[in-house]
Amino acid sequence: MRELDINNTIEIIDKVLLPKSNYENKEIFPFVKFNSYCKTCNQINTIIIRPFETGHALSNLFVKNILSKELILKHGVAKKAAKWQSHLGELILFNVPALYTFNKCGNCNQLFLLVFGIGEVQPGRMVCQISGLWRVKEKK
Repeated sequence: MRELDINNTIEIIDKVLLPKSNYENKEIFPFVKFNSYCKTCNQINTIIIRPFETGHALSNLFVKNILSKELILKHGVAKKAAKWQSHLGELILFNVPALYTFNKCGNCNQLFLLVFGIGEVQPGRMVCQISGLWRVKEKK
């Protein structure tokens, strides 16, 4: 899949089934790599998450009016941070900041939203939790 930047409003179509959503310690470095099927054309796409390089703060989506905070919470993409977690950002996943990236299928150009959190949840325990991969459509 190709990573890209989106500036138009999007609509969530559905969630893609992933083989695994939790990666820890040695599985994270030098990167998290997994395959997913494009529900549009059945192409197998490889997704790579590079720790502390891949992704943007999930709150950017509603700040830029790409996806509303209400839809993010409604679809279970992330949860609202409690007051004591506010240093992690407004939206979190599994007690780490929620990040996102957009990707397109290498075959049919279907747009996907990948949401994940990565960080140290306990001393010496790094995790990458994937909230999900959603097939989305740009509204123009």
